[in-house]
Amino acid sequence: MIQTETILRALADGTRLRVINLLLIEKELCVCELTEALEMVQPKVSRHLAILREAGLVRPERRGAFIYYCLPDPELLRLLDDFRGWMDKRFERIE
Repeated sequence: MIQTETILRALADGTRLRVINLLLIEKELCVCELTEALEMVQPKVSRHLAILREAGLVRPERRGAFIYYCLPDPELLRLLDDFRGWMDKRFERIE
C-alpha cells in the first residue's frame, strides 16, 4: 500500500506537477512527448516518471518501442483536476 507521504513527496516537485498537469490536459503522453514539452533530457524525465509511478500517480503502458503514461484512474483524475482548479483560483494574480 502506498503511503500518503510517498504521494505528497512525489507531488512536491515542480517538474512532477508539470507532468501531472500535462497528463490532465492531454490524457496520455509518451516519454518523448513529455521530454519535448518539459524541455528536459530523457533520463531526467524518466526519473521523474519513476517517482510518480512508485507513488501510484501515473500508469505506464508499453506500445512497441514507446512507453505512454496516463493517470491511473478516474477518481484520481477528478481529484487532481479539482485541485488544479482550486489552486488556479486560490493563487490568481491580482492586477
